[in-house]
Amino acid sequence: MRRVLWALTVITLAACSGGGARSLPATTGTADASHPAGAGQPAAGSGNIGLSARTLQFSATGWSATQIVTTTWTDDSRKSAVSSDPTVATVSPPYQQATFTAPGVYSAKYWVTPVGPGTAMITFSDHDGSESATLSVSVTGPTTQTLYVASAGEVDAFPAAASGATAPQRRVTGFFKPRVRPENISSAAAAITVGPDGTLYVVKNTSYPSSAACAVIVESANANGASGTLGTIACGARGAGVTTTPGGELDVLTRPTSTTTAVERFVNGSPTSSLTISGDPSALASGPNGDLEVSAFADGLTVQGRVDQYAAGAPDGATPLRSIGAPDKSYFGAVAVAPNGDLYAVYIVPNYETGISTQTISAYAPGSSTASRTLGPFTSDTVTGIAVGKGGELYVAFNSVRYAGSRSRVDVYAPDANGSASPIRTIPNPIPSDAAGGTSIVAIALSPAAPPPPEEILSRHRHP
Repeated sequence: MRRVLWALTVITLAACSGGGARSLPATTGTADASHPAGAGQPAAGSGNIGLSARTLQFSATGWSATQIVTTTWTDDSRKSAVSSDPTVATVSPPYQQATFTAPGVYSAKYWVTPVGPGTAMITFSDHDGSESATLSVSVTGPTTQTLYVASAGEVDAFPAAASGATAPQRRVTGFFKPRVRPENISSAAAAITVGPDGTLYVVKNTSYPSSAACAVIVESANANGASGTLGTIACGARGAGVTTTPGGELDVLTRPTSTTTAVERFVNGSPTSSLTISGDPSALASGPNGDLEVSAFADGLTVQGRVDQYAAGAPDGATPLRSIGAPDKSYFGAVAVAPNGDLYAVYIVPNYETGISTQTISAYAPGSSTASRTLGPFTSDTVTGIAVGKGGELYVAFNSVRYAGSRSRVDVYAPDANGSASPIRTIPNPIPSDAAGGTSIVAIALSPAAPPPPEEILSRHRHP
């Protein structure tokens, strides 16, 4: 249905491109002042293309912040406009004819709408691509992503910009089943991730009296309650981590057998490859270029923890591109990768006398094995999940050490947070008290920012 709506959008916008759109704020970006348009001539762009603005900077998101960019050409052929990242900014209409402005000068107007924090390039080109020009877009406004918070029994959806006590927008349920008797089957959610198209993937581990099984539950981007399940993917004996690549591949950190640990890759629900991992890894993340980051859990007694980075699509037996080792008797937990490629890893030093560990979150620049920043330490709460927003904000899920099953929270830190920095936002107790399986957080994930719905774009471009 979504594809049909977008197809209708393209057709309708192309038909309406000659004018009649509702009024919008004037462009506030940096104009092409270095190449002003002469009388009857287009401003200089790439070739003979002129742009009314070379850069646009937004501090808000949504249609109300939309800006108009005018392009000028030397002919009236069909022109196209494409955004490099629709989760940051969209451009419409995607196709239109340039209209006559003056002898030898034709113009076309485009609406650029900020969607979420980040940067994007808008490329304008003619019908055969022989001429093109680019517009740089920067968005620092509040994110429109969705924050998913998982407990053992449900996954709750929140606006990622939420602050303070916030009720979930949606509660995706059906993952928890307690074991009442030894012969019963029990199950619980263990890890979550969100695909580029907004699909939610939930790793559920099921325990039998003498065996175990892992399954990935595929939920629609709008799943609510027990509805919205699209399918189930079997993933071995136990799932520990899950991530999706920019290309949409699903990677699951699992045990194909009771003695083997591997990253299993699935495409359209079918297994395509397996990367064997030594030790007992605990978490998985994918970078903007598809690289995999795998953190290794250790018991802190005989094995050093580590984070291994593998190239995108690495075959079985591949050597890590980078390996970050933890000191003896310590290990790494949750991992996440920022849009700029920085790796965040939770570093854990256990205290076997008190049973309370000291945890910090270290940031590593691409290719570096030395931390550039360290957030923390955290000694009163356990970090159970981390995620990075489009604008670089770090989301950290905590469970209280002293109050098991209660007083959980998600703190959001600025992109450059370091040391004992305070969070810029906090969502306390995100899991409702009536959630099956308790209120403790087992994982968090962020969805891509959503572009404006097709119906909204259509309504804004219709003739009055």
